[in-house]
Amino acid sequence: MFFEGEESLFTRLREKRDLLRRADMAHEKIRPLLWISSGVMRGVSGIGAAVALKEAGLSDVFDVVVGVSAGAPTVAYFLGNNPEIGATMFWEECCTSDFINFRRLRVGTNYLSHAFQGETGKPINLAGVARSRSRFYVVVSNHETGRPTLFNAKAPGADLFMLLEATIAMPGLAKPVAINGSLYADGASGMLFPTPEILERFKATDVFIIANRPKGLSMPLSESIVRELLFRMRRVPRLHRLANRDRYGVVETSLDYLQKSSIRWGVWWSDLSVRTFTTNKKRLRNQYEESRGRLSRLLVQ
Repeated sequence: MFFEGEESLFTRLREKRDLLRRADMAHEKIRPLLWISSGVMRGVSGIGAAVALKEAGLSDVFDVVVGVSAGAPTVAYFLGNNPEIGATMFWEECCTSDFINFRRLRVGTNYLSHAFQGETGKPINLAGVARSRSRFYVVVSNHETGRPTLFNAKAPGADLFMLLEATIAMPGLAKPVAINGSLYADGASGMLFPTPEILERFKATDVFIIANRPKGLSMPLSESIVRELLFRMRRVPRLHRLANRDRYGVVETSLDYLQKSSIRWGVWWSDLSVRTFTTNKKRLRNQYEESRGRLSRLLVQ
């Protein structure tokens, strides 16, 4: 794991924290956005980073928090003030065939949805999420077109567990989820990183992106071929296939925009020790602890 960007970002987050604690309205001049992206099992790096943020007293500093695919449940545990509990799911529930089933070529998103609701004793703290001062959005992609939609997870009547199940529903490996009469799936197909339009929409002055992927990650040709065959076999709509294929372009567009803008920004990249479908429990725990420890050291400098 390593940090790319402006380390003054962390100074600004601490300043926002201190202003909030003093009920000083000057905090409104600092408008941080936290974006936690997708990565399936690489998400263990992201939840380690979320725990580091909590331990630094930064749970409430972000005005807006957005979760994409595996990043969305991490956000929910983070805002509910129990990311440590969510972390254990990576080397417990997620390492079972109930979640990753290679023989059936399926990912058990419904199984995880029930786990998030507490059937395994690790529920998301809905009351804590509701109390948090941050606005919480979940990115999902239209099943037919692959176009992204940001749902307000704290809106009246919003079903957080349905949104989480939809955003982690990888095309070809899980069934899409019906929300308000339309089918939605994996948020990563539509928007891995915040676009310029999103940053302008939320008027962010500071942005921290937890990438859940190594910098410069690209898909090997062999994996692209297997993925395309699976998409066709499972009848993933053509436009969604194209969106999924082109999703890495958003990363470069976002980084280019941030580098040229006046926004203070930072990205927390993971490494290759954990891959998309790693189920080695020791490796997952080590990645979690390393991410947590490394970011913790940066946050207190």
